[in-house]
Amino acid sequence: MAGLKSVSQNLMHANVGITDGIYGNMNEDEVHETIAGLANVNIENRADQEALSRGIALLQSQMT
Repeated sequence: MAGLKSVSQNLMHANVGITDGIYGNMNEDEVHETIAGLANVNIENRADQEALSRGIALLQSQMT
């Protein structure tokens, strides 16, 4: 939950429900592309994709 709250606050959402409502219905590729875009990261190869996936998995593990 702390990870979701952190993301929510960084996106300046009024509450985590807004964050969940926006990102909760996206497939994995859409989530990766959105987060990469927020971080201004250009995913050019498989290594970049894997690094992003590991970062997202780390954030998700902090939410449980």
